[in-house]
Amino acid sequence: MYTRCPSCRAEISFEPPANLETLPEGYKHRIKCPSCGVTIGVKINKIDTPQMPQPLPEQTAPNGFEPVYDNDEALTATPAQKPKHSGIGRNVTMMIMSLFFIAISVLGYFATKNNEDLLGVSVLDGVTPWNYIINNFSEFIEGFKGDGLIVSIINLLPTIVFTLAGINFIVALVSACGKKYGRAYNLISSLLIGVCSIGSMLVPVFTLGEGKNFVEMFLSIFNAENILNSLAVLVFAVLGLVQIILGLCFLKSLKRKEK
Repeated sequence: MYTRCPSCRAEISFEPPANLETLPEGYKHRIKCPSCGVTIGVKINKIDTPQMPQPLPEQTAPNGFEPVYDNDEALTATPAQKPKHSGIGRNVTMMIMSLFFIAISVLGYFATKNNEDLLGVSVLDGVTPWNYIINNFSEFIEGFKGDGLIVSIINLLPTIVFTLAGINFIVALVSACGKKYGRAYNLISSLLIGVCSIGSMLVPVFTLGEGKNFVEMFLSIFNAENILNSLAVLVFAVLGLVQIILGLCFLKSLKRKEK
């Protein structure tokens, strides 16, 4: 005989009692669903005389046996939730993006150290400023006073990106090991890294700009004479934009939707 579990809708095959003819009217045969473990009672009518076949209700099983819950706990039972994605793919993506920012900053450090600038990567040196901050902290603070505030902040943007990217890499690595993905954290970190990376385009403005005002100074980095010297900065800004887009796209929940 067959019936259907009212909890998980799985079809259940079972053997009726041997004394089917002597069963009392309204007898419920207790069976346990092998899929979800809910105990149900199946009404088995006493067999008397052959009767004309009756049309089956829409919600009953093919043999006409109607499953009912055997206890109150079963009434509140819900099917098992579908598992979530692990989030490893998203964390690996964030790790790769962080490595791009770190690699460019490290290349800028070696370009500064060897005095061999390539495609303007030296302005993205995020390592040397940390050495200066540690060894000359008082002079570093003095640079933020007066008219040097804006310039000091702008020149510090590559260092901020380098630091945030390092932190983001560590967090993504730990999250990947734990198979979790923090959507709120990664959105905030992506916005900070992206904005600072795009803002780093202002760094060469004060070294390559030759215009009379800020707009002309900014546009001067796109001139044919300066574009190669600012190519690394432009790539840095594009990576920042990609980081923001990924942070927004990964806001989608990892939980699978039931069909």
